[in-house]
Amino acid sequence: MSLPPDELKKELRTRMRGLRRGQDPALARQRARAAQQALLDWDVWQQAARVALYVALPEEVHTGYLLADAWQRRVRVYLPRVRLERGRMDFVPCARVGDMAAGPYKMLEPHAGLLGMAPPVLAHPDFCPDVLILPGVAFDRAGNRLGFGGGYYDRFLSAFGARGSGRRPRLVGLCYAFQVVDALPSQEWDQPVDCLCTEEGLVCL
Repeated sequence: MSLPPDELKKELRTRMRGLRRGQDPALARQRARAAQQALLDWDVWQQAARVALYVALPEEVHTGYLLADAWQRRVRVYLPRVRLERGRMDFVPCARVGDMAAGPYKMLEPHAGLLGMAPPVLAHPDFCPDVLILPGVAFDRAGNRLGFGGGYYDRFLSAFGARGSGRRPRLVGLCYAFQVVDALPSQEWDQPVDCLCTEEGLVCL
């Protein structure tokens, strides 16, 4: 008998976290470097004027090379900032490592002082990154994403889409190849990605 969707998601999160923790650190770094290189070689990334991405937690595919490349080319970079009191996440322009501090989940994010420089990005009529890179616990071959369960990205993307601007970034799921499964349980509020990028390469769905 198949598990209910919530139980299946819980089981997948446990299994994938175990696989990520069980990686040899050197191999994980090698895989993360290869995955980032696939994005660096992508013409959409190379031509992007604005990108939104994440600063990785220890078990996630790191994004350091992507950040360094974007900053070096003076691409406008947006990074997520979690707002626990609202259960929300926003993206904030971030121009250098020095603009970041540890956030609620002990991951680097734009520090609070930057927020006084601009209103929340959803209020910016021109906010539409060419590429938005998302982490995930797992993805399936249709682009469905399984997150940590907080719903931050789904809520952000839903609010972004509700602006009705008609503009939409290319959504890219960045993960290790073993995190891609045949199918995930999905619900109407889930936000699928357009492309998947792993150490094996980038695939647009």
